[in-house]
Amino acid sequence: MSDMRPEYRERIEKTLRKFVRSGDDVMCIAVFCIQDRICQVCGHFPITWNFLIENLATHEPLIAGSECIRNYESVLRDWGYQPAFVVYPTYLSRFTRWLVEPPDGNPNSVQIHDRFLDRVQVDAQEYLRKRVAKFDQAALFKEVRAKQQAREAKLVKVCPRCASGGKYYCDVDGPKGILLNRYQMHRVCALCQAVIGCPICGDLQKEPSDSPASEVAGEEIPF
Repeated sequence: MSDMRPEYRERIEKTLRKFVRSGDDVMCIAVFCIQDRICQVCGHFPITWNFLIENLATHEPLIAGSECIRNYESVLRDWGYQPAFVVYPTYLSRFTRWLVEPPDGNPNSVQIHDRFLDRVQVDAQEYLRKRVAKFDQAALFKEVRAKQQAREAKLVKVCPRCASGGKYYCDVDGPKGILLNRYQMHRVCALCQAVIGCPICGDLQKEPSDSPASEVAGEEIPF
């Protein structure tokens, strides 16, 4: 993505120079939602959607936000590195939609296949529990492990609205999030689903049932 800010590009390049070499395969092994996290690639704060990626050659993990996943391909391609994309296993492919689709997505940033599952060595849950504060309050956590791709989602029923003193933002509607003093339901957001399930906040105003946002085909998914 050619419109990267110079200071942003400097930060992401500094991190990726240490994390990946040409020829290294990198795969997303976990996705989790916790508000007010910091992207380990560029240092941006806050992020809500967190992608744990593993360098399958060095087995070093890194937590990246959506913007850095989209820009990973652009930076590595400019360096002449191959492969210049992040692999997502099919189990996590549902979380690639806003990474690759217009208007802000980069269709070359992600490839989806399961050929690298047996190369995963990082235990995502163990790694995140040690390094992420309040990990048990994640509204959503999904991971893959070697030879265990069909692992069920772990939904931690902690209301993000209650946890933040009655204020809550949802970043599905925009890259920087929207601060809401009164809850407005977004069926496409895993965090909003946690609010809906809260006995305190669940009686707040919801979208009408015929809203386009509620028309999700098949399995209900958090995007």
